[in-house]
Amino acid sequence: MIETCLYLLIIFSLFGQFSQRYIFTIKGSGFWPQDLFLLFIYLVFFLKICLTKKEYVSPFYKPWLHLVLILIMPIFIGIFRGNFLLTAFRDSRAPFYYLLPLFFISEIDKEEKWIRIVKFIMINSLVCLGIFYFMRLFNLEFQVGGMTALVPLLTEEYSRGYGIYSSWGSFGLVFLILFNLLHLCKISPEKRAMFYLWMFASLWAFISLLIRSFTLSLLFGLLFSIFFILRERKVYFFRFLSIALSFLLIVTLVWTIKGKEMVHNPFVERYLSIFNPEISSPGAERNIEFRKEAIKFGIEKIREEKSTLLFGKGYGDEPLLILEERDSLLIALFNHSSPGWMVYRLGFLISSILFFLFIFLLKRIWSFLVLIKKPLIRSFSYGMFSYIISIPFRSLAGNELFRGDFQTLFFLIIIGLLFSIIQIEKRDFIK
Repeated sequence: MIETCLYLLIIFSLFGQFSQRYIFTIKGSGFWPQDLFLLFIYLVFFLKICLTKKEYVSPFYKPWLHLVLILIMPIFIGIFRGNFLLTAFRDSRAPFYYLLPLFFISEIDKEEKWIRIVKFIMINSLVCLGIFYFMRLFNLEFQVGGMTALVPLLTEEYSRGYGIYSSWGSFGLVFLILFNLLHLCKISPEKRAMFYLWMFASLWAFISLLIRSFTLSLLFGLLFSIFFILRERKVYFFRFLSIALSFLLIVTLVWTIKGKEMVHNPFVERYLSIFNPEISSPGAERNIEFRKEAIKFGIEKIREEKSTLLFGKGYGDEPLLILEERDSLLIALFNHSSPGWMVYRLGFLISSILFFLFIFLLKRIWSFLVLIKKPLIRSFSYGMFSYIISIPFRSLAGNELFRGDFQTLFFLIIIGLLFSIIQIEKRDFIK
């Protein structure tokens, strides 16, 4: 029963934006169907513990519970500061989601189950990839909450209305998994050709979104994957790749110093603008300014309310950051989509503790992953770990880590899968 709900959660995390448009929220609360599935999972698990009195042992239980407890604190801080009660509980979706990885440890207890779930994620991502290319081919835009109306205004010639927004992150994950799979496993020529095609289709879709934070995160994820594979096997391909990356770095520096007159391609422009924002087109420049203002928003709020410096404002206060008005359309960004929101809501002390806890957990995950012996499991795990490491770079623009939406849910599902495979493979570590 719980395993079935976990599969449904995976579907919601990938097709969530579709459900957000066509499935009603729980009336008046702002909660979504996946929240009900999560609540059901938590209740069943609690009853299971009470009835069986089974003790779950994992190297991740205590540190992850500490992280969840720290994320719960802003709920009470928000209520104490007189913020809106209903909004405070709605904002608590992030810590509510953060409990999820603990259930993967207990429920996904066999290797076959784990592989089945990873394949299920990849197949669903393939379906989303097909939807993306179909919509792009026929120029069909999927509107969600006015998203396709706002984005062209911010980026002028670029439009990101293709495909399902909540599934975009899975393209990067699948690319990293397949990249590791192709270089760590023995695969038949037919499957290898098919995987290469799938990998490059995912890469092209991901890059063609022209989102800097996505591109930057994928670059870091790819670099970590290359490092993992180099540890396993020193092959000439990676020597060539290291030379190619060095050449790319030199070309990037030349282009960046030379300036905008050398840029004639939107892909090149978006890549170079990571290093030099002045290279961006007028629309993209506004987008950069938009993000800067969103980050400044939180800092300015802390200056205005000095009592929020350490423990933050808490959940429940949700103003809009207004940047400009064009063609009678008000362009605004919810501050929960910015790192400025995190600093303002959580405060510097709580944010710092969370940061060091994440570093500690990542180091612990890595210390166990390097002990996995089976090539298939290792390939999947390295790809997922590269994806997890890349998310903080993406969060610099969108705050996926703490926003409490479909991207956060998908990130936590991958964390849960890493926790569970380490628990499953622990018996091999001690042999």
